[in-house]
Amino acid sequence: AGCNLADYYLDDGQLLEAETTIATLRRHGDSPFISARKVRLEALKGNQESACSALREILRGDEGDWPATTAISAFRKAGWASRLEQEIADRIAAGSCHPVAIRHWIEQQGRGRLPGSFYRDMKRALANDPHHTFMRGLLSFVGARADAGLMNRLLNHYRRTLIEDAQCWALVSYGLL
Repeated sequence: AGCNLADYYLDDGQLLEAETTIATLRRHGDSPFISARKVRLEALKGNQESACSALREILRGDEGDWPATTAISAFRKAGWASRLEQEIADRIAAGSCHPVAIRHWIEQQGRGRLPGSFYRDMKRALANDPHHTFMRGLLSFVGARADAGLMNRLLNHYRRTLIEDAQCWALVSYGLL
């Protein structure tokens, strides 16, 4: 109920009430769903650094798509797209990033095309991906685009990694449907 109240206040532009509600929610426990509301609040207030702090909490996890989608949307609406891209790139480089954010980041590189230089950058990111986080985001992107050429390229280069990780292999199956 508290999250719905915060959404109501945010949608209605009642930022002080939203801030009080979100602070109360955070005192009783935190989650990416509450952090997403914090990102929205800070974006509406124009506080980029505070919004970035809450965004980082969301990007580290993978609990549902709504928090990441909401935070990304708030950043874009606030006009902070370049900062958003940098925050996502930093999380990818750290080896831990939400799959929705990875998909968003890939879509922004060449506006959805994967030029040769990006493919080389992607290979570097995959080399520093011990938990296969970037690979999962990439496979999700490729599957959603039904890009059989890139999927086959990934299969040829990373077959062993893909087979050994059940979630990656499931995403390969999805992508080949």
